[in-house]
Amino acid sequence: DDNRVPGETPYEHGYWRDVGTLDAYYEAHMDLVKDRPAFSLDNREWPVYTYNDALPPAKFCAGGFAGE
Repeated sequence: DDNRVPGETPYEHGYWRDVGTLDAYYEAHMDLVKDRPAFSLDNREWPVYTYNDALPPAKFCAGGFAGE
């Protein structure tokens, strides 16, 4: 099967959730923060690659508006 995550357990196979609404997005998030999540993000055989810009932190001053 081409749609398998390396190192997944039978419990983890087949997870999918439509996140087309805010409530569905929230439920998908909650699936990952359970004591036994729907699948593990700590799987060493399935690394998550990402890029993070080195940006300064946000700063808001009195009377300022986001986007200024």
